[in-house]
Amino acid sequence: MDLVMFTADHCATSEQLRPVFELFATYKAYAGIAFLRLDADQTPVAKQALQQNAPFFVSYDQGRLVHCDTLHTEQQLRALLHTLRQPA
Repeated sequence: MDLVMFTADHCATSEQLRPVFELFATYKAYAGIAFLRLDADQTPVAKQALQQNAPFFVSYDQGRLVHCDTLHTEQQLRALLHTLRQPA
């Protein structure tokens, strides 16, 4: 399972969630999830999609899109991670 966080430098919410995202990546409970952070400004499609809605999270399981959405709080990120840990 991969979880990608697309961030933007101009987004205060991205800056608030970045350290939380990085901390969660160290938790043993999420050991089966690869945490990746990408700069939306360096990805044309993401840059266009995130003009007003950063940070944007996308998760994949063996190349299959599982989830994509904008998250704004630590609680929303925790809920997503809890969902991703559930068996399919």
